[in-house]
Amino acid sequence: DINASDAALAVSQFGSESSEEEKPAAPGIPKPSFASMMTAADLQKKHANLGADRLDPDACEVGLKVEHVEYGVGEVIAMTGSGRKVTATINFPKVGNKRICLAFSNLRLPG
Repeated sequence: DINASDAALAVSQFGSESSEEEKPAAPGIPKPSFASMMTAADLQKKHANLGADRLDPDACEVGLKVEHVEYGVGEVIAMTGSGRKVTATINFPKVGNKRICLAFSNLRLPG
């Protein structure tokens, strides 16, 4: 049985079901912020500014040496898919094999 003091404690800890006020996020989980969201236009600008030295996905082939900003220089060892879904498997000596969708990659020719 739940007595009145237990019910009052539960309401004080968890709030009532009819409460319209916003409840705080769970500890350790950040509250979403509209200011941190990116629009599709923002993403287009970001990808457009990657630079002219960005690897053309159509020029990529098995055996080609490529450079990734984070992983360094690697060699394309396999290609799968077609069109905008072409994915290259690249062996980077420092981090191993990585599968990268070429349409969204920041790969370039080593220079």
